[in-house]
Amino acid sequence: MPTLPVYVYRLIFSFLPVASLVQCRLANRLFSSLATEHAFRHVRLEAAYDAAVFERIAKSDELRFVVREITVDSWVGLDFEYHQNLSYDRPDRFLEALPCLRFFPRLRRLNVRFDSHCGVDRGGPWGYSIEETNELRFMVLDTIFHCLAGLWTEEQHRAWLDELDLGSDDDAEDGGTSEHDFLSAAPAGDPFPQAQIEISSLTISNLAGFYDQNLTSSEAFKRVLASPSLTDLKMLVVCEEDDASPENSVWLPEKYDFFESLPQTWLAPSLAQNLRVLSLYCRHFWGWCPKMDFRLVNPGSGFPNLRVLALGNYIFSHDWQIDWVASLGLENGRGGLEELYLDDCPVMVNARFIGPLDESTVMIGDGPEDERMQISNHGYLPKGAMSTRPQTWNPAVTGYSLRWRQILKVWREKMTGLKTFRMGKGDWSGMYLEVGEHAFSQAWPEREDGRERKELRLEDTLFLNYDLDPPPADDGYGLSISQCGTGLRQERGDLLRYARFNIGVGPSPWLDSDVSSQGSLDEIVVADDDDEMELAELLAVVERRRRLASASAPS
Repeated sequence: MPTLPVYVYRLIFSFLPVASLVQCRLANRLFSSLATEHAFRHVRLEAAYDAAVFERIAKSDELRFVVREITVDSWVGLDFEYHQNLSYDRPDRFLEALPCLRFFPRLRRLNVRFDSHCGVDRGGPWGYSIEETNELRFMVLDTIFHCLAGLWTEEQHRAWLDELDLGSDDDAEDGGTSEHDFLSAAPAGDPFPQAQIEISSLTISNLAGFYDQNLTSSEAFKRVLASPSLTDLKMLVVCEEDDASPENSVWLPEKYDFFESLPQTWLAPSLAQNLRVLSLYCRHFWGWCPKMDFRLVNPGSGFPNLRVLALGNYIFSHDWQIDWVASLGLENGRGGLEELYLDDCPVMVNARFIGPLDESTVMIGDGPEDERMQISNHGYLPKGAMSTRPQTWNPAVTGYSLRWRQILKVWREKMTGLKTFRMGKGDWSGMYLEVGEHAFSQAWPEREDGRERKELRLEDTLFLNYDLDPPPADDGYGLSISQCGTGLRQERGDLLRYARFNIGVGPSPWLDSDVSSQGSLDEIVVADDDDEMELAELLAVVERRRRLASASAPS
């Protein structure tokens, strides 16, 4: 067999499936080392599969040091259907194995996935049960952050086993850890390492829109997010819904506290100043209601090193949002934001709601008063307006003057570093993804177990797919599909969208602006020629920059 340079073998192995890599480990010493490096680069702890495999990798000094990426998935498998008031058995073996996360010192990418249903358990005749409650999600996330921060102690581990009601001899017989030998689940050396694991990327699919102060106030949470190594954050947020009356979901209070808290929690200044990539999606429209004020993120600096921003279902309504986007990444050494993706992000044209709008102004910043920044809340609903349904019903209608031509013109002139701009609609329903083996390495295993599409919930990955190619065109023989996910669909109806908010309709108060919902009450607004022209000019400028950068890049 002719000898090839090691880098060639490493490149070849990077294309092989895991099963083939495992076989290559048996060939010779060189192949064993290279194949092991690739076969165990990304491992998974999944509630649907045997947690003992993850524990054995965590105990192995040969394997745990080559792991660079871990996916933690709470899905319990095809034998259970979520949100149907069935008897849910908590995945205790999954939870018991979770603290083994602390044994991967070279971990750099962590992916966490929850079920898409969240909120208060309202099982019974008026709603469906919530299997992954806020308490269960806290247990998972709090354990993860303590392990990453190097704060998982023996005392905490014993308390963890007691809380799970694990650690008995019966549990050990079932493959669990007995109370007397749980330390044997650790590799040789310190069973409770105190060194922080410096991850560079964190993705969370179906993060509950619930302000969990127990989690976000913990030292472990703050320490991980403050790490200079964490430069990529990607989150898909889900909010509680009222199953019996979907139109009432807008009144559920948790999501309002969650989005208001983001600048101090998940987007705290210690993280914001280091981020290079931010993907922030929500399954419901957000930005105006629930309000999310990006001006409060790291006031005065925002995201100074950001290179890539992807927003999903975000509402544009105010002029300040134009300049805020244009100001991103001014210290990244690349002339500002390089890539911008807007997934189903319309501009609001009018709103029908209860009560007066907010007319307050606030001072933000921690410095002297003359250095602090004043921001206006005009045009937003006041805090608490959506927490209690009013007794009187006399909705006001307010128009908003922001239009796409204004936004795009400013971005074209000010965002001189922008080399990629995409507007469109992602695969929110999973309709473009092939059923069967899914090759998207960040979030899904390469399995051929015949999962059904509705159980796969492949749309859980759309907040990671924004930079992929758009769906292939329909060839006339039906809908074209893809195994690896698709990026933003960019058909005419997905571009330059406008929307309105109407508190009196359901199941969602958000409506397309090209359909009148209240007769003569609402003005129909659609993209005009000026919008089209500004989009074309921005795309042309961005494409020229991209080609120039590509031509000047070293080969």
